Amino acid sequence: MLGVYQVFATGGFRTPIHSIRSVIDDRGRILQRTGLNTQRSIPPETNFLINYALQDVVKNGTARRIQSLGSNLNLAGKTGTTNDYRDAWFAGYSGNYVSVVWVGRDDNKPIGLSGGSGALPVWVDYMNRLKLTPVALPEPEGIEWLWLENNSGKLSNERCADARYLPVMSAHLPEEASSCALSLYQQDRAREQIQWQNEQGSINQQRRREGLDIPNGEAVDTDNDDGNADNAEQEGGSSNRADTWYDRAVEWF
Repeated sequence: MLGVYQVFATGGFRTPIHSIRSVIDDRGRILQRTGLNTQRSIPPETNFLINYALQDVVKNGTARRIQSLGSNLNLAGKTGTTNDYRDAWFAGYSGNYVSVVWVGRDDNKPIGLSGGSGALPVWVDYMNRLKLTPVALPEPEGIEWLWLENNSGKLSNERCADARYLPVMSAHLPEEASSCALSLYQQDRAREQIQWQNEQGSINQQRRREGLDIPNGEAVDTDNDDGNADNAEQEGGSSNRADTWYDRAVEWF
């Protein structure tokens, strides 16, 4: 378990864990040293999302007690409880330490403690004795931040009650919007259309006062995206991704 969380803490890189780092003689000379064999085990985008989720457990979940160590440390971790309360776990990390605590009985009988009530207090007490640095994993390329509907993962809007601003892999962006976001989007589009028409009406009135011609006698909506899509259809070609409703609206969401 320590090896698993060590990968999360390093941004997705695995280094074999050793109990003996080096052997020295009575004069302090190194006789044998464990070499480093670090390799990437998890793609950076995947590890970033895992780290974000583990930090959210500390901020808003079952490990909120960790905040006593310092909210500026951005600590990450997860509680764990097996069936019948036989085992209590907590695994987590700071910027420079990874540690795992297990609480249980050798005979596998229930202990009546969860990860939060059994293992977490021990973990906090141990980490509090160390000089911790903040978790500061860089955000990799291939991550976008979107408002999503909680539980469903559909595109949402910050004005929706159940919306959350979350990181998403660019390669797996959601293509469905929540009913709340769609309703807001349609309302905003309608208001923009009315505003545009009012502005065009003001322009036309000004042109009349100045004795200038009004093109076609009325205001004409010229939406470049829609126009490109119409031209593509008229020419018999298939509209590409840039012409879809989704791409025109994703920035709004």
